[in-house]
Amino acid sequence: MMSGKAKSSTNTYHHGDLRSALIDAAIKIVAKKGASGLSLRAVAKEIDVSSAAPYHHFKDKQKLLGAIVEVGLEKFNRALTRSVKDSSSPDDRLRALGVAYVIFATENPNLFELIQSPDFAGDSAPANLAKERERNFRILFETIAACMPNASESQLRTGCAAAWALVHGIAVLAIDRRLNAVMPYEDLGSAMTNLIEQIGFTKAIRRDI
Repeated sequence: MMSGKAKSSTNTYHHGDLRSALIDAAIKIVAKKGASGLSLRAVAKEIDVSSAAPYHHFKDKQKLLGAIVEVGLEKFNRALTRSVKDSSSPDDRLRALGVAYVIFATENPNLFELIQSPDFAGDSAPANLAKERERNFRILFETIAACMPNASESQLRTGCAAAWALVHGIAVLAIDRRLNAVMPYEDLGSAMTNLIEQIGFTKAIRRDI
């Protein structure tokens, strides 16, 4: 008679499905423990496959982290795109974009930190992230351009930098729970909308060009 627990058939994967399952499991681990808590062995254990299985798709942890960032960027970009869909004016879209940025960051703090980490951003970013990075920038650039139709390319890029710096700073303060200490709130979305409106977000961007 066999002892121990037999492996469930639900834990077997068709060719091609394993990679997605590994990424999904890795994202869950990062959400709970951060990137430092991730290992290929931990991911294998999470979905009940052999410790060697992840190496068929990712040669090391860094490659797996890159795959997580790619999926995270796609998720981030979808959230930003949805946020501006129903806005009636360019200024409303810009404000909605800022709120969506902060909400995504605070709802996914470890994933957001990984997306923004130097290893996966800027000139050193892996080539497979270029498409989603460009899409991320274009969402902001096109929103800024709609607010300032007569601005030059240089002015628009300055506006993008100003907008990004502003909402990223708010996001970091919100993640660290320092913002709540200054302006207590129960609903983050409403609080961020009020804060961005009080700052005069769109006016502040225009002043910077």
